[in-house]
Amino acid sequence: MKAIALAVLASATLATPALADYRGSAQAQEACTPDVFRLCGDFIPDAGQIAACLARQKTNLSPACQMVFGGSRRHAPGLARR
Repeated sequence: MKAIALAVLASATLATPALADYRGSAQAQEACTPDVFRLCGDFIPDAGQIAACLARQKTNLSPACQMVFGGSRRHAPGLARR
C-alpha cells in the first residue's frame, strides 16, 4: 500500500501548478505520504485529486510536507527545489 501511495504522490507532485517546480523526489514523497493517508486518502488513486486535496489542506500538513508545497525551508531541511 505504501508503494502505491508513493507512486500516487510522485504523480501528484507533477500534476499541479503549485508543485510544478518540484520533481517528487524520494524526500518529498516521504514527507507527504503520511499526510496523503491522513488527509486525502479518499482520493487515492486519483493523483490530481490528491494534489488538490493536499493544497486545500496546506495549513493541516506536516511541516515537512508544507515544505513540498512551498513552505519555509527551515521546517524540512534537505528538501530541494528542482
